[in-house]
Amino acid sequence: MGPMTTKLTSQPVYMIIEFDTGKLSGSSRGLGAKFNPHDIYSLLEPDEALLGQYGSLSFGQQRKQAILFINKFNDRHPISFPVN
Repeated sequence: MGPMTTKLTSQPVYMIIEFDTGKLSGSSRGLGAKFNPHDIYSLLEPDEALLGQYGSLSFGQQRKQAILFINKFNDRHPISFPVN
């Protein structure tokens, strides 16, 4: 058996934290990350308008535009943290 070589690579991991439930969802596919549309539905539930827009897309379009809708949700529902 020949010498063993190891190649280390780094790739971003994208995580979504639902602050209301503490649930984590993630993808390790970099900028092309595709999240499960079911997870996106639960994230968008508090915003009926975005949920309706997302729901009107085909399954393939939902997968492709998941990050876009997450960003839209974040823009419309900013999180603030108290400063001590």
